[in-house]
Amino acid sequence: MNDTKVVSKGDDSQGRIIEIDEQQVKDHLGEMVRESVEDTLHYHYDQCPPSCASLSPGRSRSASLVANCSS
Repeated sequence: MNDTKVVSKGDDSQGRIIEIDEQQVKDHLGEMVRESVEDTLHYHYDQCPPSCASLSPGRSRSASLVANCSS
């Protein structure tokens, strides 16, 4: 979040106002959530017994987990 700026308005008794780049925050949060979900799916995939952990042709590792190990 390098684009965060602290801007002083008036004298010090009025405090400071913080300007935040909302799009950068949303992008960063989206990336964090995506990585967390991906890590969780990979963990559960790794815990699947070999019989359900096999990948179907054309399926990603996560899609195979959802399809085969969701019971």
